[in-house]
Amino acid sequence: LEQQQYGSRTGAFGGSVLGQKISAGDGVHEGYWEPSGTTALKYADRDGIRWDDGNKWVKLSKPEDVITFPSTYVWKDSKSPTKDVGAAAGSFVAYAWIGISFLAGAKEIVVRLKDSADKQ
Repeated sequence: LEQQQYGSRTGAFGGSVLGQKISAGDGVHEGYWEPSGTTALKYADRDGIRWDDGNKWVKLSKPEDVITFPSTYVWKDSKSPTKDVGAAAGSFVAYAWIGISFLAGAKEIVVRLKDSADKQ
């Protein structure tokens, strides 16, 4: 989904590898090489770079793999089509309340206009 939304990134950045430590030299991309099966963290089943912020860039066997995710992947974006039931129910109640309030206000305007016309 992210690749479809933002496209593929091309290019590279310099860095250094000191033993297991990997650094891009920018103070942000700091991490280490994490072989598969060495941790219980997310994407532990894949070789890749585990950054200090917890993200992991994994080694792909072919370029097409970039648009696939493990079955354990959980989408946490608020724009996700699979919002939880509570969020969907909350949205429904909020929109229903707004709609009912709008209709009640419109009805009151009609009543006042009618009363005003009757008094004249």
